[in-house]
Amino acid sequence: MISQDPEPDSNMEVSMDTEYHLLSNCYVIGERIMDNGFKNAVVDALVEARPIGNTGNRRKPSVSTLTIIYTSTPEHSPARRLMANILVTFLTQMPFPFVNDLVEAFIENKYSSDMRSVRVDPKLYHEA
Repeated sequence: MISQDPEPDSNMEVSMDTEYHLLSNCYVIGERIMDNGFKNAVVDALVEARPIGNTGNRRKPSVSTLTIIYTSTPEHSPARRLMANILVTFLTQMPFPFVNDLVEAFIENKYSSDMRSVRVDPKLYHEA
């Protein structure tokens, strides 16, 4: 599946996320035509083009970019590993207790392909 452009937050982020988005689609094309050299070149470009936000910090791949990669590549695709590793670099910037809580939440909710079904009940977070 080749996806349309994402809906970005600002004009500056448009071009950056669009580049990432387009490169992800290119990787999918390389997957379809089974051209490893092309896919490797796209991976290099994805790493080089990691979006940088207005603050100068690297930005995470958008949900639409992740969806392109994860719906259009095989389970053990290097592009999937790349996306996961990029996101891990963001987790390392988070407070360690938050990362632990995040992992616990995934385990408690028996992480599935559709986490949207997880209901956040405010009463669960009230103090006695």
